[in-house]
Amino acid sequence: MVNSNIVVAVIAAVGGIVSSYLAYGYGKRRVHRHKGDSTAFAIEGYEKLLRDQQKEISRKSDIIDKLERQVDDMEGIIQTLKTQVAESTNQNFKLQQELESFKTDYNANKL
Repeated sequence: MVNSNIVVAVIAAVGGIVSSYLAYGYGKRRVHRHKGDSTAFAIEGYEKLLRDQQKEISRKSDIIDKLERQVDDMEGIIQTLKTQVAESTNQNFKLQQELESFKTDYNANKL
């Protein structure tokens, strides 16, 4: 019977060999793909990076603008709710006074 540690070691070795072969083949293919001036290739890469970063900056700016508009809308809603709470508090206070007055009149007439 084969020891499980040996099986694991063999599988790891085969996996290492396969991954090394694939990495070597990928690297070799990548090197051959870019024949020519490496400086021009680097410049193109930086230009693409800058374009991508500018797109990301624009996207984030749009998100910030949308969030600022939502915050402004929320501030308006909050102000409206504060006004409603103040009105409700005043109305509640007046109703409480009317109730106290009604109780006083009721108790005075009851006696």
